[in-house]
Amino acid sequence: MVKVYRVEHKDTKIGPWATLDCPMPGGGFFDCSVRPLPERDGLTHRKGWESGVSSKRMVRHWFPKVVRDVWGKSYGMVLVEFEVPRDAVERGQYQVQFDRQRATVVATRDLAEWK
Repeated sequence: MVKVYRVEHKDTKIGPWATLDCPMPGGGFFDCSVRPLPERDGLTHRKGWESGVSSKRMVRHWFPKVVRDVWGKSYGMVLVEFEVPRDAVERGQYQVQFDRQRATVVATRDLAEWK
């Protein structure tokens, strides 16, 4: 089994890049362009698969504390930890894709509260 971490909306289960224009406090936007699309990260688009990262360190790298605070408090985003069979995970250079149908939710945490 492989651990996968995903930021998504607590109700819709949709990731931030599809639901937010990366807004930040006081106006302006988080530079989402530094986060590669799965296709630009060496991954193939697989219908029904979701994007995530393989470590908590990568969550912190992709989503700095100020982003986690704003997205968690203002937009209802959470951090979901999954366990996924190895053959249901495809690794890119910076992220992973996984078959959500074969994944088990281990924990769901408020994004703003997560350290």
